[in-house]
Amino acid sequence: MKRLGILLVVLCSPWIVWTQQIDLPLLGRASLNIFSAMTFYEHEGSLLTDGISQTRNRLVRIGLGRGQVTEYFDVHRFLGAVDKRILVSTVDRDHILKLRFVDPSTLAGSRGPDWKISVDWALLEGPKGTFYCAQLDNRGIYAPYRFDPGDGSQEWLNIEGVPTSLTADSLHLLIQSPDSGEIFIWSTEEQAVRARLRSSDPAGQVRFLTNSVLLLPPQYAGQELWRLYNVEGSHVGEVRFRIPGADPLFFWFTADLRRAVVCIRGQVNPETAVVNSEGFRHWLQREGHLFTATRGVLNDNRVRVRAFPTLRAEILDHLEKGDRVEVLDRSGRRERIGEMSDYWYLVRKEDGPVGWSYGHFIDLQ
Repeated sequence: MKRLGILLVVLCSPWIVWTQQIDLPLLGRASLNIFSAMTFYEHEGSLLTDGISQTRNRLVRIGLGRGQVTEYFDVHRFLGAVDKRILVSTVDRDHILKLRFVDPSTLAGSRGPDWKISVDWALLEGPKGTFYCAQLDNRGIYAPYRFDPGDGSQEWLNIEGVPTSLTADSLHLLIQSPDSGEIFIWSTEEQAVRARLRSSDPAGQVRFLTNSVLLLPPQYAGQELWRLYNVEGSHVGEVRFRIPGADPLFFWFTADLRRAVVCIRGQVNPETAVVNSEGFRHWLQREGHLFTATRGVLNDNRVRVRAFPTLRAEILDHLEKGDRVEVLDRSGRRERIGEMSDYWYLVRKEDGPVGWSYGHFIDLQ
């Protein structure tokens, strides 16, 4: 009976989560504090963000090769990227906050956008040139919204907090309360909360790794386990990162997950390191959290290629039975359409646009 009881416990457990230790070779470190950085922009082998080396917050560039740091001018906040230009806020001599565009190649500055809305938080780029942001209301609470600079429209999300991370497939948005630390996984299609988590980390330090999983730092000092959750809020994995001579506080990963900029504990203030994250990337692939690009063949005619992985998205093209495509990415969750249940796949045909097609009609090779 005792053996049977143990067997039943194992069989009835929905998840068995194993802890994996992953070594991240250190490539370089610098006495730069990026603990309060909320957004980053990858550009030609480097990372642009804001950080404090002494006492002032500056626009900085971090090399992804050896972690070298170049400092530029003082900024109030690094807000993100708009049309391949980075957007920062600065404070003039009269203590008035102004938006300023910066060319990431030349660092030449120009006047920022004349938006009729208040930008109090970092920007996240959404579908069709839209952005997610947040504004501090008269109650002192951050309210998130989505806006379109083209027509000036603004759509408030029915929730409190600040947007911190958006999946590449644009289906899921992380919204975190700076006060309580509660994290909401928000479905951009359903306009509703899909799951709730909690974190003791400042808003902006919890991010999606892929379309399907997010990485949550250890919750208490002295802990080492970093936890992975899927877009349904289920605990699907945990890892222990080992970096020579460094204790990580949070990570920012490049789009290909081959490098990471890490905020680490310092003797006085947090510091910055750059690590090789290839080992973590391979582990994510083995565990099925990171899709590996492949090829596919269409098994039906007039298969729609859409701008985003949803039936509401614009149709860009059609594929025919027998067409061969490159399959570049996969949506973060399965969608049920009629009696079918499958992922959406980002596909590219040699003479066609890149777009999303429903997986039921693609035979992966």
